[in-house]
Amino acid sequence: MQQVAATGWPLPRDWERMLRPALLGINACLLMAGGLLFARRAGGGLVEPLSPAGLIATGLAVAVVGWGLRLAWSRLPGAHRPRWQATAVDWTPTVALVLIGAAVSLQGTSPLALAVFWVLLVGCEVAQRILWRSGRQSETSAASAAISAGPTWNPPTPQLAPESMASTDEQPYVMQQVTRTRDAQGREALSGMLRCDLDPGQRSATLHVAFCPPFASVPRLESHQTDGPACRIKVGQLFAYGARLDVRLSQPASEAGSVSVYFSAQQHLGD
Repeated sequence: MQQVAATGWPLPRDWERMLRPALLGINACLLMAGGLLFARRAGGGLVEPLSPAGLIATGLAVAVVGWGLRLAWSRLPGAHRPRWQATAVDWTPTVALVLIGAAVSLQGTSPLALAVFWVLLVGCEVAQRILWRSGRQSETSAASAAISAGPTWNPPTPQLAPESMASTDEQPYVMQQVTRTRDAQGREALSGMLRCDLDPGQRSATLHVAFCPPFASVPRLESHQTDGPACRIKVGQLFAYGARLDVRLSQPASEAGSVSVYFSAQQHLGD
């Protein structure tokens, strides 16, 4: 069984709405600063080289800002960030780093300081990108939220067993069946079956489920296959109001069929 929860700082929703555009704005400012410095260098406006200490401090500052932006972005709750925003946060620090580095690498700069400057920038950038991409792959494979170790979760037993909901013989046309429950502590949970059709030769498919009414925050989610050809199930996106499950078969379907997935989503304690 796959267990997924949204990761990140436990921020109030209003704070998250403010922090996300703020980080994007800082990214844009960093890119603009790099562009302006490079334009000044190209236009002959920058001719005086920085001191060795100043050059190394500049490189360290740029590396820390880029690292901080990516770290703060990755810690936002959930994996429900638009793809273009994640791409911007991924590449903007890199482009800005190259522009700023080229702008301050002036003739007459200490060769040793310049070497340390570029080793620092390139080394930090490589480390950042490795960690950043590793984090994004973890989100994609475990949730668009990221993975949280949270307390043990015992979801309430649904009214229908997953095996009965997944039976293609007894319910051939049921594509989605959802049950909403509330336990003794007042926590609500949604559980049910999702089914996707497969054409011959098809290897991947996508399932969507809406949480209506939505949870108070991004819930914990568990899912596993109950019927169909062998496949791997990943949580592509997880929101307070719904989720997307990505299904990938171990090999292309040899004939038309379907995959059934049982899922359970439950709100956190205290929500």
